[in-house]
Order: sequence, then structure tokens, then C-alpha cells
Amino acid sequence: MKKQLSAWKYIKNNKRPAAAFVTALSLAFMAMYTVYVLLITTPESFRTLMLEMPKRISYAKLTYKAYGLLGDQYESKEALIEAFDQKQDELIQKLIEMWDGEISR
Repeated sequence: MKKQLSAWKYIKNNKRPAAAFVTALSLAFMAMYTVYVLLITTPESFRTLMLEMPKRISYAKLTYKAYGLLGDQYESKEALIEAFDQKQDELIQKLIEMWDGEISR
């Protein structure tokens, strides 16, 4: 007569290897689920960051050179700062006009 193989007998006789196998399998499934959750939530996080945040606030810190202003073109530091402020105000107005055009579309 043939003896049937029984998983329960194997587990009963080999408790430590069976426990290690079950633990490893459980950890593998948990790791896969964690990676799945991270990959699913990533597009939602990026959507908020890339689409919503720029609507709220934007920063631009430009230097004198970015506006084409050189220190030796002006008589004093105050004149340079005044020219810089004027160029900065012009840029701000252009950005506001551009932003209003985007909103009206």
C-alpha cells in the first residue's frame, strides 16, 4: 500500500523550518504590498505637487546680472538698487498679465 504525503505531518515534524518558511513568505507578501501601496500613492502625491502647488506660490530670486544690470553702469549703489527694483516690478507686472491670461482661458 502506498503512503500518502501529508503536509501536516511534515510541518509537525519540522516545526522550525516550516515556521521560517511561513515567516519568509509572509514578509515577502508584506514587502510586495508595501511597494504596491507606495507606487499607487506616488502619482497622487506628484499630482498635488506638480499641479496644485504652483497655483498657490512661486518664487523667483534673480540677480542683477539676470536683469542685465552691471554695477559699473550706475553712479551709486542706490541708483543700481533703484534700477533693479524697477526691472523687478516690470517683471512682476508681466507675470501677473501672463497669469491673468492663463486664468481667462
